[in-house]
This record gives sequence, C-alpha cells and structure tokens, in this order.
Amino acid sequence: MARAPRKAAAKKAPEFKLDVETRFELTGRGTVSWFCTLDPDPKYDKLGGKFYPDDSDRIGGVVDDLLAEAQAQCDEAGLTVAQVDPIKTDKEGKNFYKIDRKSTKANGDDVYLKFRDISGKNEIDLDDELGNGSTVNIKYYASAYYMPESVTKVSGMPDIVVPARIGVSLNPLVIQVIDHKVYEGGDGDGFENEAGEMENSGTADDAPFDNETPKKGAGDDY
Repeated sequence: MARAPRKAAAKKAPEFKLDVETRFELTGRGTVSWFCTLDPDPKYDKLGGKFYPDDSDRIGGVVDDLLAEAQAQCDEAGLTVAQVDPIKTDKEGKNFYKIDRKSTKANGDDVYLKFRDISGKNEIDLDDELGNGSTVNIKYYASAYYMPESVTKVSGMPDIVVPARIGVSLNPLVIQVIDHKVYEGGDGDGFENEAGEMENSGTADDAPFDNETPKKGAGDDY
C-alpha cells in the first residue's frame, strides 16, 4: 500500500526585529537619585538609576524620535503594540528617567562607567558614589526595543496576557560630575548635605566630552 504523501511542516514566521539605529546623546544638566556608579545595584545587578532632568528636557525628543521610528516599523509589519512610557513618577510626583545598564557584558566582562570633571574635558576617578541630589550631565546611548506578546499560565487562573510593546532603553556611558553630593548610606532622615556651594556653574551643562562614542550598535559590546 502506497504511503500517503507527508505534509510539509509549516514554516515559522520570522521573528520580528526592529531596525532602529542607536543614538548617542547628552542628557544635559539634571540630578540623580539612587544612582549606582561604582558598585552595581545588588537587586538588579545594574549600574545607573534615576535621572531627573532640569527644565530643558533633552531626552524627551530623542525618545520620541526613536519611538516614532519603531512604531512605523511595527505598523508596516502589521503588528499592534503598546508603547512603554519612558517617563516615570516618584512618590513626590517628580518625573524621572531610568538610565541604567547591566553591570556585565554578554561575554562576562565587567562594565565600568567613566567620569569627567565640571569642565567636561578631564577624566577623573570617583572615590565615592553619587549621593541623591548630585548634579550631573550623562553621555548615554538610547536604543529602541520590541518585546513580543507573552502569556503566563497560572494553575486554576485565567492566562495573563502581556501585549506586545515597544520602548526605549537609556544606558549610561560617561558621567560629567557637576556637583557631587557624597553618598553616606541610608537616606539621612531627609536631611541633605549642605556643605559647600556649587562651583563654576557657568556652562558646564554644555561642556563637550571627548569623542569616544562607538560607531554603531549598542548593548553588551561597550
């Protein structure tokens, strides 16, 4: 008896990937909170933390451009996605961005952040972590990402469906230290270190960094 012809296996649709070029930018002046620069956050194994921009929010335009390009690519592919809001709000109602990155690269090498002085020209060593309220300007790279829909199954409960979404990750590279408030551990019971005034405020916000930006691509290669 002749065998029935086998049906060809259904081909899987290729996994969708964004093709949005990484951007390298400066945040402009702002303050940081719970920002790990020397030792990674033990809970998330990340360097970085919360960045509060001043009134001239330079990051917003970068994020909007990347999200628009990512959205256009998803629309062209016929994908319905939700956009992750990059702006977060703390308990006091203040807006901030998360600027952080894994403390290890994909190849297992440690990640180290670089630091510049208030002029933006001289590399410095940081002996103490940046305490809450420290004023900085951060050179970072912004990358658009896409996360497909996921389903979590819980016994005896309806499936939890997380829709596909796009967003922008902000990753620190170099930190210009404008006003360093030394981290002393704990929260200081609400008190801030008022010792000394910020020196040479001038135009540190616009002080240039040396050209050390990688050509293209982002993530664990830096």
